Amino acid sequence: MAGFIRGTFKRHFNISQWMGLKYIGENFKLIPSLFKRLSTPATNDYSETFEEAVVRLGLDQKKLGFRAREYFRAAVIYSCCGVIGSLYALSFINTGKYHGVIMGMMVASIFFAHAFRAHFWYTQIRMKKLGITLKEWACTFLDY
Repeated sequence: MAGFIRGTFKRHFNISQWMGLKYIGENFKLIPSLFKRLSTPATNDYSETFEEAVVRLGLDQKKLGFRAREYFRAAVIYSCCGVIGSLYALSFINTGKYHGVIMGMMVASIFFAHAFRAHFWYTQIRMKKLGITLKEWACTFLDY
């Protein structure tokens, strides 16, 4: 009797197929190769100096100053939006809507990522050097 019930249950209720366990396992095996591709930096075959880029783009000191101010303003605006987004997200804690906190922090982190990018470009223009490292950026940002 137990075999009949188990066979009937197995035939009509194939839970592993419903959940897609086979595909979940295949995707789980794919994760290490994806991580390796994402964590290995790509090699750059072409490199140019700041001066070569200025000549190639036809920029002068006035345009460079304008671009630097533009990037700095964008970094400040993005940072302010990130702070406002963080405060808004934290306001959801009082009401107990934790999904709102998570979504708000995600939006704030996107704003902070844009602020970092704009300030990184501003720092490259200010230092007149392309391809600065994160350490160089942090040292100039913190005046260290």
